[in-house]
Parts: sequence; C-alpha cells; structure tokens
Amino acid sequence: PLRIYVTQRFVDRVEAAGGHEVRFEGLSYDYAVLSVPVLAWTDKTRRVSDYGTAAVSVYSLSASGIERRGLMETDAAAGTFGAADRAYALSYGVAVPGAKLALGAAAKLVESSLDSARATALTADLGALWRVGNWAAAGGVRNAFGSLRLGSYADSLPFVAYGAASWRRGQWLAVAEADLPRQDAMVLSCGSEYRVRAAPGLSAAARAGWRSERRDAGGLGGVS
Repeated sequence: PLRIYVTQRFVDRVEAAGGHEVRFEGLSYDYAVLSVPVLAWTDKTRRVSDYGTAAVSVYSLSASGIERRGLMETDAAAGTFGAADRAYALSYGVAVPGAKLALGAAAKLVESSLDSARATALTADLGALWRVGNWAAAGGVRNAFGSLRLGSYADSLPFVAYGAASWRRGQWLAVAEADLPRQDAMVLSCGSEYRVRAAPGLSAAARAGWRSERRDAGGLGGVS
C-alpha cells in the first residue's frame, strides 16, 4: 500500500495506531505506534505540543512456511523455516517556534532473522515537515547508518533519501512522494485518501495509490 508520510498536521494529542496485513505466500506485516505530546499528562498553560511529541513504535515483516532445500535436488522439501525483519523505534519531533516547520528524529533497533541466524543493528531516521494552508511538504533520510551481519557477511541497511508533498481539501488528501535509495533507482509514488469519522474518537479511511517500483508486473502492477 502507499505509505503516506505527510500527515498535514502536527500531533497535539495522545494517539495510537496499529495494523495487521496478510499478504501472499505466508507474508505478513504488523505495526503498532503510540505518540504522546510531552505535556499531555501535566497541568499546563501551554499547548500540549509546545515541547514536542515522543513516540514508540514497532514494525514487523515476517514470512513463514518457507521450504527448506538441501544440496540434493528432490521433489519434497526437507521441512520449512521462517524469516522476519523487525524495527523498534523511539522518536521525537518538535515544531520550530514561530515557523510552520517541524523537525523529527528516530532511533531504531533493527532485528533480522533467517531460520536460526539472527542479527541486530542500530540506526536512525531524520526528517522535517513544513506546512502552510492546505499544503504540506516533507523530506529526510531513513536508515542513516548501520549494517546487519548474518553469518560472515555484513549488509548495509537500506539508506533512503525522500521528499514528499500533500494537499488536503475537506475529507480528501492527495500525496506524491519520491524515494531515492542508495543503491537502486528512484521510486515515485502518488495516491489519495478519503477519511470519515465513524464514531467519537474513531475514524476510518480508504486509500488508493501507485508506486513505480511495481510497474514491471504489468497490468495493474503498482496500483494498491
């Protein structure tokens, strides 16, 4: 699905989000996020977001039931195994006083597993969000440093520089994004979201988008 990074607003209340996606051939994606303005649970005369917002989050992409094959070619698999990539992040963001600009950073612990092999690495994300009227723009880097070592080989984490822009009108949000990986071609994305309030404190959204990295599949490849 299209990842919408430009949210059009700065967080000014306690928010929680989570999700579970079941994908093809045993692949699943899970996430949970909790964001809390620093002054949210204190007596104050200032806005709750004046000293910034902190967040904790967990992301997991896992695969199960991968067939195990030995050196000898056989029709039957010699069992199955699993693989997973997880990230645990502690984030902080703050609006610059007197400007329509916010800056943020996240420290992340990345964990990767493949069968019985395990590897961990520390890294960081950096970003900035600018907003004026119905428009917002963002830019930054993901996985600024770090590498994972599975066995005897160390692989650098996927560094990505990105820029994005969005425009909101009523319940509609339109987004465009460009990702520039260190060792791959630029990826372009665009999409739209329609959000409705289902109940007090509860909203629902429908999203549609397109990513250029999946266009090689033909047909509706890249559309979500």
